[in-house]
Amino acid sequence: MRLLIIALMLQATVAAADPDVLGGTPREQAMRLYTQATKMFEDQDFIAAAVTFGQAAQLLGRVDRDATGAVIDKEAHTFRNAALSNRATAYSRAGLYVEASAAFSELRDQFASELADQDKAEIDDAIARIEARIGTVVLKGLPTEDVEVRLDGRFERRPVDKPLRMSEGAHALDVTAKGYKPYVAEITIEGKKEVVHEAALVPLDTPSKLRVESNVGRTAVRVDGVERGMAPLEITLKPGKHHVSVSSESYLDTASDVVLEPGARSIVHISMIHARAPLGLRIMPEFFAVFPGRTDTPFGVWNQTIALALFHDLLRVRTLRFGLEVAWTPRTLNSVATGVIGTWCPDKTTWQRITWCPVSLVASYGFGGNEGPFESGIARARGVTALEMHRGAGFIRAGIGLTLEDYKENFALNNGMTSYRFLMLWSGTYELSAGLDL
Repeated sequence: MRLLIIALMLQATVAAADPDVLGGTPREQAMRLYTQATKMFEDQDFIAAAVTFGQAAQLLGRVDRDATGAVIDKEAHTFRNAALSNRATAYSRAGLYVEASAAFSELRDQFASELADQDKAEIDDAIARIEARIGTVVLKGLPTEDVEVRLDGRFERRPVDKPLRMSEGAHALDVTAKGYKPYVAEITIEGKKEVVHEAALVPLDTPSKLRVESNVGRTAVRVDGVERGMAPLEITLKPGKHHVSVSSESYLDTASDVVLEPGARSIVHISMIHARAPLGLRIMPEFFAVFPGRTDTPFGVWNQTIALALFHDLLRVRTLRFGLEVAWTPRTLNSVATGVIGTWCPDKTTWQRITWCPVSLVASYGFGGNEGPFESGIARARGVTALEMHRGAGFIRAGIGLTLEDYKENFALNNGMTSYRFLMLWSGTYELSAGLDL
């Protein structure tokens, strides 16, 4: 602090003027310092006098008592009392009331048992008068890190996020913080009042570079809520704090805050997590409403199909998932069908926990028996649009669509020979399923 610097300068000055000032025993050194401090006080150099009186009192404190606290050098003890009193008075004359209050309190505490009631009353009265000339300042708007505060040129070592006691009058405030322009202001303190000062720090204008990387391809990047493009990307921003968020289908949205230093280049690498597990096992009971195109076929009735579909993200292109389906239909000609299934279903919910899956397509081949002139061995295609509601790893799904089936029908010709033809039959499809994403 400034007082310590002054004290060191005083020691150098005294040593240059009198080579014996710092020589001899601690008692002799203290007495010479006391004499020097008295001369400084008479010359109204009160800050220097206060520092030097304090040095003298510190040295006298080594010799005036023994290890038990008993006074062994009455003269040194008397001079230490006087040095502490003079230090407090010098601080008060210099207008450093916070230091003066602390000095008078130290005098009272160290000599309480030896002071007369009148002396105690005078010290208490002096402290009260000084305290009336002390106020506090609360500094707002300061960064939490890399900030340096100076008051009247002295580096502030007290926590600057708490009220600071200061002597009344005008004080110079200097703030330097990383990433901001130097801030200078004058604060006027009034006794027994609290002043709140908002430090309006201005960020440096030197642009910063920000590079955003992701472990997922086709990742959309937003910076401070504004779309910036696809990762990886590098952009120029103003220094300071920025909010970076990334999103990609099949992955959870991820965000991170970054503080950019003026003129610096920062890299943010964001690791995204799958929104659902790689293996999706779905047991889907499907119900077909059949609208018969012919009344002489066995397909003009309602029937049910029970299917098991298995998906894996190794067979996935963004939100398009592929898998295998095995379906059992308890009707005569196509009892079992196997095929491939593809479903386009975004991982993000569109309304609360409900997601709209625009289309699911199944292409399969059925195996079964014969009935009259009709033979199995059919191709089937099914298209469904559905809604899914997710909770945890489970989901339920409801959809509606169309199914197109190809059957073979044998018939007799007029010449007694047999021929066949294919029947393309369609039916409405209602799907209801429940499953797990494991």
